[in-house]
Amino acid sequence: MFEGLLALCATVQYQRDLLVFPPADWVSLAEREAIRRDSDYPRTLLPMREVLEPEFPPRGGASGDTLRRWSAQCALFVRWAIDGGDPRRREAFWKFAARAGTEPVTEALFREHFGFGYSDMRDRLSDYLPGAVRKSILLRADKLPKFTVPKPRLATEAEIGRIKGDWERLEIACVKTRSPQFIARYEEQANLTLTKASQRAPLDRPLLAVIALNECDAGHAEKARPLLEAVAQAKVVRPRVYVELARLRYAEAAAHPAGAHGRFDEAQASAVLAPLAIARTQAPPLVQSYDLTAEVWSRTAVRLTPAQIEMLDEGLRLFPTHLELLYHVALVKLLQGRGPEAAALIARGTELSPNAEVKAQF
Repeated sequence: MFEGLLALCATVQYQRDLLVFPPADWVSLAEREAIRRDSDYPRTLLPMREVLEPEFPPRGGASGDTLRRWSAQCALFVRWAIDGGDPRRREAFWKFAARAGTEPVTEALFREHFGFGYSDMRDRLSDYLPGAVRKSILLRADKLPKFTVPKPRLATEAEIGRIKGDWERLEIACVKTRSPQFIARYEEQANLTLTKASQRAPLDRPLLAVIALNECDAGHAEKARPLLEAVAQAKVVRPRVYVELARLRYAEAAAHPAGAHGRFDEAQASAVLAPLAIARTQAPPLVQSYDLTAEVWSRTAVRLTPAQIEMLDEGLRLFPTHLELLYHVALVKLLQGRGPEAAALIARGTELSPNAEVKAQF
């Protein structure tokens, strides 16, 4: 569904109080034009289970045609849901989308909201497709929000360096997977940009945060540690900074656990949990802040409060299909004597496991 929403938002046009979605794209221009000319032209749609359930988008080995068809059908489903004059269909879709963010998608969940199953939905999309590639959707806003007019100003040297350096830092991960032979050149460019910016604005803490993350990405823990501590002390809004600081503290505690039976003592646990608590107050929420918290608690003898358990449940609502989080929260709940809750998480993790090895861990 998220894929479909992204596809529609990428094409939307704004005309005063109207949202205009142009005619739908399909798998290829040739197939789209053939369906536009002839409503009976043969077309292939994937089973809705493959479109909606968490094993997709198809992982390694899927053909380019399958991926394009999956993406196009995601967009077609969202388009079908918001199109037409029946407000009940839109309401059902948004309720279904909200539930899909907190629990695994199943045909039973789909049927609960729409009143029919996957095969009927696939047939409806097939019937809807010819009209979708021919006509636009017009949605009129009930009430336009009031926007404040921004006041532009010139960016500072630190801001320019931070933004450019951050983009160059993010490019490195992409280059590492696609063209690893060029990785040194991209790392050198990011380091150069951030070094020049820090020379001009050595006290800029948001810039220092980017430099710290760049060192983390490069695996330079000894260089990253003092930078992360300084940025955290300055209370910079950058949640990953606090997660990375917690990871380094966790590694230190794991190397020399001070509690009984290889567990963390209270001081070690608190040192790791403190920056994670700050990360959870900042946007965007990061799954690592919940996952590492659960992992720390699985290595302590502390009895958790209902509020602490609820915080872990909040993480599961935000990231319902993240397997490491499922695993660690299930382990915590077992250790906390919450067997039925742990069993439900183990069952979900087993169902979502992509291979036999992960399933065996659960």
